[in-house]
Amino acid sequence: MAEESTAGIPSARAVTVLRREFSTGGFGYGLRQQFLKATVTAKALSTTDWAAIDAMLSTLIPRSDGEDAPVSSIADLIIRWTAELQRAGGQPVFDQGRLLGARDGVLLLALPTVNVDAAGMALGIVVDLLCDLLGGGIQEPQAVENAKARVAAFVDRYVGVRFGGSNTRHFLQAAYDSRMPWFRIAAEVFQIGMGSRARWLESTLTDVTPAISMRLARSKMAAATVLRQAGLPVPRHLAVASADEAVDAAIKIGYPVVVKPSDRDGGVAVAAGLTDDRGVIQAYEAARAASANVMVEKHVHGRDFRLVVHDGRMIWALERVPGGVTGDGISTVAQLVERLNQEPARARRADAPLKPLLFDREAAELLAEYGMTLDTVPAAGERIRLRRAANVASGGTPQEVFGQVHPDNRLLAERAAAALRLDLAGIDLLIPDISRSWKETGAAICEVNAQPTIGNTTSKHLYGQILRTLVAGEGRIPIAMVVGAATDSPLPALVARILEAAGLRTAVASSRQASSGGRILHDAPPNLFASALTPLIDRDIDAMVVAVSDSSVLRTYMPFDRCSTVVLAGTRFDGVDLDPAALDHLALVLLPISLGGVVVDSRAAAWRRLIGSLRNARVVLSSAGGEMAAVREHVKAGHDAVIVDRSGGGWLLRVGGDVIDLASLGGGSSQIACTAEDAALAAAAAWSMGHGPDIIRRGLAGIRLVVAGAAA
Repeated sequence: MAEESTAGIPSARAVTVLRREFSTGGFGYGLRQQFLKATVTAKALSTTDWAAIDAMLSTLIPRSDGEDAPVSSIADLIIRWTAELQRAGGQPVFDQGRLLGARDGVLLLALPTVNVDAAGMALGIVVDLLCDLLGGGIQEPQAVENAKARVAAFVDRYVGVRFGGSNTRHFLQAAYDSRMPWFRIAAEVFQIGMGSRARWLESTLTDVTPAISMRLARSKMAAATVLRQAGLPVPRHLAVASADEAVDAAIKIGYPVVVKPSDRDGGVAVAAGLTDDRGVIQAYEAARAASANVMVEKHVHGRDFRLVVHDGRMIWALERVPGGVTGDGISTVAQLVERLNQEPARARRADAPLKPLLFDREAAELLAEYGMTLDTVPAAGERIRLRRAANVASGGTPQEVFGQVHPDNRLLAERAAAALRLDLAGIDLLIPDISRSWKETGAAICEVNAQPTIGNTTSKHLYGQILRTLVAGEGRIPIAMVVGAATDSPLPALVARILEAAGLRTAVASSRQASSGGRILHDAPPNLFASALTPLIDRDIDAMVVAVSDSSVLRTYMPFDRCSTVVLAGTRFDGVDLDPAALDHLALVLLPISLGGVVVDSRAAAWRRLIGSLRNARVVLSSAGGEMAAVREHVKAGHDAVIVDRSGGGWLLRVGGDVIDLASLGGGSSQIACTAEDAALAAAAAWSMGHGPDIIRRGLAGIRLVVAGAAA
């Protein structure tokens, strides 16, 4: 964990950041994202109108969609607006922050983020704005403009510091909304899910997208060759290396033509509908500035459609309407363009869903073809096209047509994706009418995009839809976190044996190593975080047991946001018993990670005292004869218990009304020495994870009970 401290507390400020600590990927305190932990001091401000301050901040920092809970403190404002400012800067921040503690005006905050620099700067800006607002310092117009300029500078700085473009942020949002775990692997690659249930994504590339297919699709010349060999309609095209070659190619192919880079996506430097040599020369120079590889292609008359194919099935279709305006019989062309560009969705930001329509040379030429100028007032309903190409990057607008696609056109798109062996593809089809068969009207596939931008105007729902086909359920594997057992305790191995008896390939991770079925996955890891991370990215792991026996977890936290159950087995960490305050802190970090299962060793009074504070948790008390009074009270209150009954002189494990004779489970070649307490805790862990007595009995087969150093 990185830490930054600020010495001293300036007395003139209402709010001061004392310390920043950043978890580089760890989860804790119940957050579902990594976080910046900040220590902030705030003066007593009990009479402040927090709602009014919140409203003032909303005029300075863009607010994302969704309803916000009322604010009632300075902590609420810091948490909300640090997140909102990061979102305005295009950062994938979805979780709610936490107030971890407050004492004598010192606040401990957990602020979700994926970018330490962005989070730290956002926190600093928000704290400064709060100080100014609380002190009445943002009232004059110039002060307001200065504050907005600082926010705008942050947005401009970080909106381009994104991971995989807009697709990635929307996929991560969909994963968060579906309660799927996710974290960054490296570069722009993110993992959704855990272990054998995990998938990797880089924008819309998946871990099964063939590299060969991607390279073919990114070369428009190569892709067209493959499509033509598959019997699919593509325009005639030629590669060119100079403006003169471009003109010769246009003459050979026949006007009108399209000039574009052959290896760029997103409509970059595409000029369509060119009808003369001068236009081709200008278009070539623009395309050559964007790429060394330029092509001339026959222009196909028709409307521009994007058909999205996933796993061999067309899942969406939209028409990309070229940039232009529609007359109202009152406004001039200039006024219509200005009004269009005032739409909230249109902005020059990289993450804006729509882009402004700029009036440039191309727009002027097209307007002249209508016999109009910027001062002309088009008739009501008259459509004035100001772009030849129909891509969103040049001011176009997508319109949903999924229900209108003719079956032949649907099949054509699916065949195109299959021809290039792409699991996810955007097929760009030029056709007069998408509701009529291409065999009747004619059509041409002008591009197959191996990494299509899904978008968030008509098709934002596709991100969740695609994820649900990639990842089973929530993508989680069962994880048991064993807390406070001795480093040589057999308990983690016992829990793993029961999970393996359920048919799950199970890893055991400790600060010493991570292993699975006798296979070492990570030997001598630097800390528990690194050890537990290894099984999460191993596609051969179906479940995991994590042994928490050292205090490094309080610095690194855990590599997963949730686990199935937490087993509170003891209070020894780093070889010593933690004091109650340290245990409370550990509980604050780890217990909210559980999805609901909590197992407590009845002998651990320090953990038992927390049972009453656990809400919405299935608490299983485990006992092999110790603290039976506490166990009886727990059961009497309607809770679960797993106990070893020695009333008849035997070793009978009682689980959910069933009885397992522990003494009868010994023998075999894979014996593991353990106490009755260990067996009861392991059984309770499995029980809390939904495994019944039969699985538990099979998992405990081969144990050798040890009592006071001797076999039972």
